[in-house]
Amino acid sequence: MKKRIVISVGGNALSNNPQVDAKLLKPVAQLIVKLWKQKYRILLTTGNGPQCGELYDTFTDANQYNKKHQQLPLDEVNAISQSYIGYHVFKAIYTEGVRQGITLPVNVFQTYTLVNENDVAWKNPTKPIGNFFPTLAAAQNAYPHDKIISDANRGYRKVVASPLPQNFVGLAGIKYAFAKHQIAVAAIGGGVPCVIKQHAVIGKEGVIDKDYSTSKLAQLLNVDRLVILTAVPGIYLNYGKPNAKLIGRITIAELAELIKTNDFGKGSMLPKINAAIAFVKATNKIAIITDLKNAEKGINLLKGTIITP
Repeated sequence: MKKRIVISVGGNALSNNPQVDAKLLKPVAQLIVKLWKQKYRILLTTGNGPQCGELYDTFTDANQYNKKHQQLPLDEVNAISQSYIGYHVFKAIYTEGVRQGITLPVNVFQTYTLVNENDVAWKNPTKPIGNFFPTLAAAQNAYPHDKIISDANRGYRKVVASPLPQNFVGLAGIKYAFAKHQIAVAAIGGGVPCVIKQHAVIGKEGVIDKDYSTSKLAQLLNVDRLVILTAVPGIYLNYGKPNAKLIGRITIAELAELIKTNDFGKGSMLPKINAAIAFVKATNKIAIITDLKNAEKGINLLKGTIITP
């Protein structure tokens, strides 16, 4: 088989503690180094939800305490979290290479994701972010110009748009690293949502689903496998129930039918499923959804949910 893969790791693979992060990322780094030694060309993406949320809270709280501290817009916070996570991912992979006597070519790309300014998501923000507030009035006082929702009876939160990724500024650099058998890390947290106006890159107040960005990058790189790693071995029917059943090999048409009649979790598994379907449909290649433990076997189509044309 050809060996061009994109691997996606969730934001919960990291914490807000550098010592903990080193431990959490070690098995990810071991997988990447092992695959690189097997001559795979690898692009790795990760989530940033927990880290971005914590940073956003930090700046919001600082502003509430002292107005001299700026309440940074979300695109700025997203960029900061990309750098933070990229630093730890780089350290983990490079350190594992050194441990094995290899000087690895690891490139971390600060990713700027182009979105459509007319995307319907801008008119219908749905992605909760930042602090929980005990009352609607308290949330509106903190974010007077934003949409506020009640989030699962845990409190009131600001919601932002989550537009679909269209392309990436600096894609040529990512393609070059990938083609040269260098380990590329990109689209952390989906990348910073941007538009280009009058020859300038302008950040937008929103977040991009990491799985959708990963799928789009995999399509643009024309890879052979898209591997989406999550907390469970694959897609389940009736997940969490006594009659839960792991889906093995399935076509995108069959999976699309199952979506109509099954609850796969709008905020958890469903985005991964939709991202996998989009990749397979666009490339006629294969996507795998599984966990880190089964990742290598999944790449070889022996474990996990294997999604085919």
